[in-house]
Amino acid sequence: MSITWKDVVDVEIGGIDKSDYPDFCDGYIESAYNIKADRPCTEEELEQLEADSDSMYEAKYDTLF
Repeated sequence: MSITWKDVVDVEIGGIDKSDYPDFCDGYIESAYNIKADRPCTEEELEQLEADSDSMYEAKYDTLF
């Protein structure tokens, strides 16, 4: 099953190192809630979300600012 950023809420980003600005390459999704399936995201779904580099960068940036 494919998942998109539109399908999730309560995204928790971890591993943000402010000294790594503007890349934030160590950031990752700790958890998220899949509203489409009404359950927490699986590890596989989190990996799919992280593969969307533009949206992932925006989520990391939003965590800081």
